Amino acid sequence: MRYICLDTETTGSKYYEGDRVIELGCVEVIDGQCTGHNLQMYFNPERDSSPGAYRTHKISRQFLMDKPKFADCAEEFLKFIEGTILVIHHAAFDLGFLNNELRLCGKPSLKKYVVDIIDTVLLGRKKFPKAEFPRQRYSLDALYKTLVNKNYNPKIHRNPHGALLDAQMLAEVYIALNMGQVELPI
Repeated sequence: MRYICLDTETTGSKYYEGDRVIELGCVEVIDGQCTGHNLQMYFNPERDSSPGAYRTHKISRQFLMDKPKFADCAEEFLKFIEGTILVIHHAAFDLGFLNNELRLCGKPSLKKYVVDIIDTVLLGRKKFPKAEFPRQRYSLDALYKTLVNKNYNPKIHRNPHGALLDAQMLAEVYIALNMGQVELPI
């Protein structure tokens, strides 16, 4: 089966108040391996990012000025993910934004294009019940450090955030969650 690990960067946290997707990152996983077939897109949201969102991703409006609008790239994105299982961390956030972008360009929601959607927060909670994972929240950083790289430091390795970088980390976390044999931190 073909999986697509997906992440977005946005102008803020509320698509229903006009915030938009500004970056999309997708990483293909087949048979438990990243294939190197990735998709990264930047979009002109025609608005500024909130100060908090900008602090997270550091993507300026000036950088995005010459980028296409989401609607101009929707078909390419949908072809890339069609018939796959999407893997998303905190899926409700990204799905809300992406479905809003699709609605704005007259397209149906993502569920029409994909086989299933997996949220790695839910997988993490299942694999590491709170009693066994006490100090960690189920952030991508916490799961990545536990499952992939014990020496990972987000202030060094992931500053600023980027959708493709986050999708690559997500792919490694998803593969590790499904391969099992992960020791809990003591």
